[in-house]
Amino acid sequence: MNRHIITGTSGTGKTTLINALSRRGFRVFHEPTRRVLEEQLAIDGPALPAKNPQLFVQAMLDLSQQSLKETEAATDHVFFDRGIPDVAAYAIRFGVDPTAIFKAAEKANYNRTVFVLPPWREIFVQDEFRGMSFEEYSKFHALICSTYTEAGYSMVEVPLVPVEKRVSFILTVIGSDETSD
Repeated sequence: MNRHIITGTSGTGKTTLINALSRRGFRVFHEPTRRVLEEQLAIDGPALPAKNPQLFVQAMLDLSQQSLKETEAATDHVFFDRGIPDVAAYAIRFGVDPTAIFKAAEKANYNRTVFVLPPWREIFVQDEFRGMSFEEYSKFHALICSTYTEAGYSMVEVPLVPVEKRVSFILTVIGSDETSD
């Protein structure tokens, strides 16, 4: 299976890693959580956690499923900044029933080995989308990991090393010697 998830709580370097993989020529999909937040904040939309958590979670699930659909015929490795089990973690966090999301995660054809970036205090930065403390995000990280385990995925922890070494680690695990063009 060539569709790989990179997960972990906010502020662990997922976006930096996804961007590095993109620069190497891999197809990547950016985090649905941030995409929904940016879009909804720009239009003062209803799909924000504080306004309608159910709608927020559904928007993330829709984006995640759309990304998977776009890669149905992909033969090369594809990387996702978060997967459907992350949406289940957000549902639980916001008090939304995750049952349908877990069912969608079972049907999703991601690689069952997921790359998890652990909390890393030295690189953690709060921004307009990250309102919680490092400690609060660390607790959410545990929830993310438990949703992946519950959904039947195995997790490989990516070491706390510079981004290019993280890329090399992941490419070694998937058995890829691909580089950009």
